[in-house]
Amino acid sequence: MRLNWITLLAAGLAAASTAAAQDVEDWDIDRDPDHRRITASVFFSDGSGVATRCIDRSFAVLLVGLPQAPDDGDFMRPLSIDMGQGRHTQSWLRGETPTLAFSLRPARLARQLRDGGRMQIYDAANGSDAPLIAIDLPPSPEAINATLEACGLPADDPRDAGRDWVITPSPQPLRWRFAPQMAAPDRALSGRLLRGIVVMSCVAQTDGRIRDCQVEMEHPTGFDLGREALRATRDARVETSDGSEIAPQVITFRINYTRRN
Repeated sequence: MRLNWITLLAAGLAAASTAAAQDVEDWDIDRDPDHRRITASVFFSDGSGVATRCIDRSFAVLLVGLPQAPDDGDFMRPLSIDMGQGRHTQSWLRGETPTLAFSLRPARLARQLRDGGRMQIYDAANGSDAPLIAIDLPPSPEAINATLEACGLPADDPRDAGRDWVITPSPQPLRWRFAPQMAAPDRALSGRLLRGIVVMSCVAQTDGRIRDCQVEMEHPTGFDLGREALRATRDARVETSDGSEIAPQVITFRINYTRRN
């Protein structure tokens, strides 16, 4: 039995069972033109599930039904994902409820989810071999592509190849010579937003400038954090750790927003 994702989120969810969930045939599509939202979701009788979502041109992939993590004050949650090619540790953002998490590279993950298959999720913090969630996802390229398209994202992106899943404030494998300085957007100030996060990918050039930047993820939406992050990267510069010439490459990093009194 599949459950509506809005109902699950509103309920807060109980901790997910590690037992295999019941099989489902396809992802559900939910369209809400009034709020400019489209969601592709698949949920199981044990409360676990995955959703890809576009709201007002902001894309997200959500994991639902995670066991509650300890409240250590960190808004990041490291998880390891195994979809048949070994575990890959990824950075996830804790959701509004303790059983919810957002991917920091949602478009890349969504493209992987299209093929379906066995998905096992582990707690990367303690290295346990017992999965937090183990589900069999049905393939659904049409449903997931619809959410990507709604956000203006390509069905395939060369930036997905050969990239680390762990996203830090540093533009790995390079480092900042001049880090982007993100100001507080007016919407964030008027909305009294306390904190937020933007994940960016850019192309580093040989002279240390970065270009072709794009917002991979912003949370929460509706506060112009992504727009301000794009502005902040115009004057940013990167360098190698040993001062050698930079080979042109795609870099990924995150910018944390914290309200200053």
